[in-house]
Formats: sequence, structure tokens, C-alpha cells
Amino acid sequence: MLTEETQQGPFFLEELGRKHLGALYCYHQDRVERLEVRDRLAALAQERSTTIRDLVGALANAEPTAAERSAQMEENVAVLREGFGVELVDDDLDAGRAFWRSVADRSVAGK
Repeated sequence: MLTEETQQGPFFLEELGRKHLGALYCYHQDRVERLEVRDRLAALAQERSTTIRDLVGALANAEPTAAERSAQMEENVAVLREGFGVELVDDDLDAGRAFWRSVADRSVAGK
């Protein structure tokens, strides 16, 4: 059994490999993948003359969260209703989502 002490100490990998060889392989693969991601982020950051932190920050700020997308949708629906007298129902919103999904699917298929 891996204890909190061995997970944090120098014998973690030795104990993991002795008791759970498959887990050691998974641990190694995860570590390799994380290093590959880190190296790729470092290369991208260097190409853009920035840091990994700033690169990841820009990515995080460029993509709205689900809550932000929902709030924007509510605001857009309110503008249509109050400014143009257009009342959208759920079927209208579903049709709009389906349309944009089909556009995205076509652009992915075309690559």
C-alpha cells in the first residue's frame, strides 16, 4: 500500500514498481506526456517571445467558460427581444446551435 510518506519520498517509484508494475508504466507515460506538453509550450512561447505562463494565460482568456457563454446568450436574446421585438423560443435556439455545429463539423472535415 502506498502511504502518504512514500508518495512524497524518494522510494515512491521503487515501491510503485515493486507492487504495481502497470501503475509504474502509467506513471512513466503520464510523466513523458507532461514533459512533451511542457516542451511544446516552451517552443511556442519562445516563438512568440513570451513565457509559458503568458501563453497559457492568453489561451485561457481567449476561450469563454460555459457560464460566460450562457450569460452572453441571455444578453443576446434580451437585445433581440427588447431592441427588435424578436422573441426566440427554445426550438429557435436549438436550431441555431445545430447550425453552428454543422458549420464547425464541415470546417473540421475540410482540413
